[in-house]
Amino acid sequence: MRLVILGEAAREFSESVAYYESNPMLRSEFMRCMPHFLLLTLTAFGQAGANDRWSEVDRISAAAVASGNFSGVSVAILGKNTSFVRGYGQADRESGRAVTPEDTFHLGSVSKLFTAIAVVELCEQGVLGLDQEASQWLTELPAAEWKGVTLRRLLSHSSGVPEYDKAEFEKITSSAVDPNTSWTLERLAGRRPEFTPGEQWRYSNAGFNLLTLIVQRASGESYGRFLSSSIAGPMKLSSVHLCSEEPAGTRASKGYIKGEQGYESNALWRLPSLKGEGGVCATPGDLARLPGALRRLLREPSLRILRAPTILNNGMQVDYGLGVRRGTIEGVQFWGHTGSIQSAIAVLAHFPERELTIAVLVNTTEGAQDAAGLFEEIARAALNVSRTPRLVPASLPADAAARFAGDFQENDRRIRIRFEDDKIVRSVVGSAKPAVTLIYLGNDTFGRKDYPGDRTRFGVVAGRTEGLSFYYNGLFFDFAPRMEAPAAPRGD
Repeated sequence: MRLVILGEAAREFSESVAYYESNPMLRSEFMRCMPHFLLLTLTAFGQAGANDRWSEVDRISAAAVASGNFSGVSVAILGKNTSFVRGYGQADRESGRAVTPEDTFHLGSVSKLFTAIAVVELCEQGVLGLDQEASQWLTELPAAEWKGVTLRRLLSHSSGVPEYDKAEFEKITSSAVDPNTSWTLERLAGRRPEFTPGEQWRYSNAGFNLLTLIVQRASGESYGRFLSSSIAGPMKLSSVHLCSEEPAGTRASKGYIKGEQGYESNALWRLPSLKGEGGVCATPGDLARLPGALRRLLREPSLRILRAPTILNNGMQVDYGLGVRRGTIEGVQFWGHTGSIQSAIAVLAHFPERELTIAVLVNTTEGAQDAAGLFEEIARAALNVSRTPRLVPASLPADAAARFAGDFQENDRRIRIRFEDDKIVRSVVGSAKPAVTLIYLGNDTFGRKDYPGDRTRFGVVAGRTEGLSFYYNGLFFDFAPRMEAPAAPRGD
């Protein structure tokens, strides 16, 4: 018998094999026990590989702070036989207090996941229904004009509820108004949805303010109290709370904006006007425990509904569930959410196939490094996949011009896709930036050389693209529906 295995533990194992093979009286006993020896050896190898991954995560996180782009970073990676929770940099630059795993961070729009959980929990209790009209609970809204705006459509950003304009955002962020009151209802009562519910996908903070109001009216409690008593409490996530209702003794990280003059403290995240759309705080450890803890609160059918993609009226799939973004890194699927507000960025990602959850929280914005990019670096190391996104070109389908060409509206940008010199080219109408050649990766999905981690998936229905889904750092981020007048197949 000859075994060639690398590593210190393996060399010791090989020496044992040689010893027992040289002694015929012990050989049979060794052969009986060998599977157990081999299992121990392979376990040691697996542990060594895992340690290498965590060392790489540690290096990436520490380097992000050392670069000066972030004042503080906190990372939690939890899974089967895995617990990595560490803080880097400073939580409070004025006092010099370092980030620890006990520090809470502002979660921004990751808060939307908690609001979705609240609605689904009330549905399980029979108080709410996902297909109930919002106007049943918000009687200030005209039922006829708002027909089809259901709780499900609000949770999936497919309701058509108008988002706040710049002036309204300024009022909210200056605490001049609270959007979780009758102010939002008064603002919306005289307006119709911007599109027929289910026709498009458009991110709406205002929609989640309406959901916050519905949770309060249906439960008879304030949002903060319901969050603590009916969500965080049963799931044993003791650090989860509304940032504006911080419990005594909480170790909270401050927030900073990185400017030319250095770090500027910013307390926007403490605004009492931020609630179900973006006002929750937590430690990274509790955030990473959330996917597993959900089973203590919700039944499996409800969890499947929460994570399932949204299907638009034309049959197109959008990778956003109920307060849940979906995505993939090197073929490994995950779900979670992102959050970004002045002075704080958060990413939560759960990888069911790997039984692994990653939470990355930072207390700084406007730095040169992208925090979502930091998450992707950490995730690739933790998953032990290629450290850089791979672009493997595939052959364009014969009907590429008819299938992919068109004009698409992403918020205030019109994106033009055209077929030129046997290539698919993307440009922004009215922009001086040059057009970009897209790389076809198969399955109606394209990548870009300049941003190899980004993906654009074309939603093809009946042989024609009806919308574009954009993925940044693996996660679904935005959607652009086809405009009524398609672009010509060639030229501008």
